[in-house]
Amino acid sequence: MARFFLADDESGVTLLRGPGEMDETVARGLDFVIAQAAKYGIRLTLVLLNLWKTPYDWFMSPTCRDQVKQYFAAITGRRNTITGLLYRDDPTIMSWSIAPNQLVTTGAEGFFDVSHPMAGYNPASWADYSGQNFKANHAHPGIDYATLHMWPDNWGRAQDMSFGEKWIQAHVQVAAELGIPLLVEEFGKEADEGSISSARDPWFKMVHGLVDSSLASGGPLQGSLFWQWDGPWGPAKGSRSSKSNYVHLEDSTFVQHIIPFARRLAALAATAQPVPGCKPRAGNSVSGATISNSTRPAPPAVQSFGGAPNNRRLLLE
Repeated sequence: MARFFLADDESGVTLLRGPGEMDETVARGLDFVIAQAAKYGIRLTLVLLNLWKTPYDWFMSPTCRDQVKQYFAAITGRRNTITGLLYRDDPTIMSWSIAPNQLVTTGAEGFFDVSHPMAGYNPASWADYSGQNFKANHAHPGIDYATLHMWPDNWGRAQDMSFGEKWIQAHVQVAAELGIPLLVEEFGKEADEGSISSARDPWFKMVHGLVDSSLASGGPLQGSLFWQWDGPWGPAKGSRSSKSNYVHLEDSTFVQHIIPFARRLAALAATAQPVPGCKPRAGNSVSGATISNSTRPAPPAVQSFGGAPNNRRLLLE
């Protein structure tokens, strides 16, 4: 599974030139990406907006909100010029917004509001007042699964892996209370050429281990997506002297951790079965969103996972 940004506040191409004006050249490029993902069995989450540094007034503006709704409708209703499929009907697109046959999530960092008992697990006090409220943000019945991000270097917790584990487990507990799956949607760890195995790999091992344990016990933590892949086009081995979260083909992170983890999850996805009575949409071959009524053995202070009518299991290929 991969995340694909359609709009961002950083340099690069953007899908929208302005309100209601889509760049058709960029849109056709997105058509190609989706078609290629389908060819290789990759499921996509299309990230429609980056609201990280958006001014408060923008959220409160009826004009801006209407423009966003129109943008979402235009994207989900677009017909791929290569496959002929409407985006909202394409099984290659696993999740995003307002598409009844695809999953919906928030894409949030996962900070707890200062009023929530779990706020003590936030990376710093500023996160208490970020405007996010992990439980409330994911409690709406239209949300299919919860997300969190983990950036120990950005948050000043680079040497504190115990923080990272507690941060994830706190979200596991709340996701269990909500009765919905949880995805570590973004996580990364900086390392230079000489410290990949010692500085980065333990974090990947920890995250993957938590996912493995949750899947084995039927828990809500169902997958993780690392950030970020640099493939064969990045700097050559031996030339990276500054710290980076980019993962390359030859890195021990990729060879020893990401590949085995991806294969384990793909094997689970291949054998996943829907709960009786839950039928996939006709013609939809997606194996990435099946229903699970498995019950999670409750660890101390964590409610059991199961019994809620909207429980879903995400098996990410």
